[in-house]
Amino acid sequence: MNKNKIQQLKYEYVMGDNLSHHAKMVESSATRLYPATRSITSRLATRSSVARFNRVSGFTLIELMVVVMIVAILAAIAIPSYDAYIRRADLSTAQQEMLKIGALLERHRSRNFSYDGFVLKGTATNQGAYYAVPNATDTTLLLPLNATNGSQKFTLSLNVASQTWSLKAVSQNPRNDSLLFTSIGIKCKTKTAASITNSSCGSHSEDW
Repeated sequence: MNKNKIQQLKYEYVMGDNLSHHAKMVESSATRLYPATRSITSRLATRSSVARFNRVSGFTLIELMVVVMIVAILAAIAIPSYDAYIRRADLSTAQQEMLKIGALLERHRSRNFSYDGFVLKGTATNQGAYYAVPNATDTTLLLPLNATNGSQKFTLSLNVASQTWSLKAVSQNPRNDSLLFTSIGIKCKTKTAASITNSSCGSHSEDW
C-alpha cells in the first residue's frame, strides 16, 4: 500500500474519532438540559391549570352578593308563610278539641238532664275524658295535650252551669286568635283575648 493511501486512512480514522466524540458531547448536553426543560414546562403547565381552576371554581364578590340577596328574598317569603301555617294548624287543633268537649258535654246532659257534674279530668272513681292527660284539671286543659305549663299553645277553660256551658281557648301567641264556644252555639274568635267573656268575643271578632 503506497504512502498516500496510508495517510488518507489515518486522516479518515482521526476525523471519525472526532465526530464520535462531538456526538457524545452533544448527547450528554441534551441529557443534562432535558430534565431542566421538562421541569420548567411542568411548572408552567401546573400554574396554568391552577389559574384555570381558580377562574372556574372561584366566586366574584358580585356573584356572592347575588346569592345572598336570593337567600334573603326566599327567607322573607318562606318564614312568614311557615309561621302562618303553624298558627293555622294550632288554631285548628284547638277548634277540634273544643268541638270534641262540646259533644261530650251534650252527651253528659242527655244522660243526666243537666251539665252538672261534668269534669275534664275527674277522679279514679269518676273519670273524665281527660283523666289520663297530665296537664288537665276538672275545668282546664293545655294544648297540645302533651304540653306542660308554659309550653302550651292554647289554654282551654270550661265554665259549667246547670243548663249552660262556655269553653274558652286563649292563645299564647298574640298573633293567633283566641276562641269561644258556648252551649247556645256561639263560635267566635278574636286576637284580643281579654275581650272574651262567657257569651261574646267582643266587638272585633268573627265566627269560626
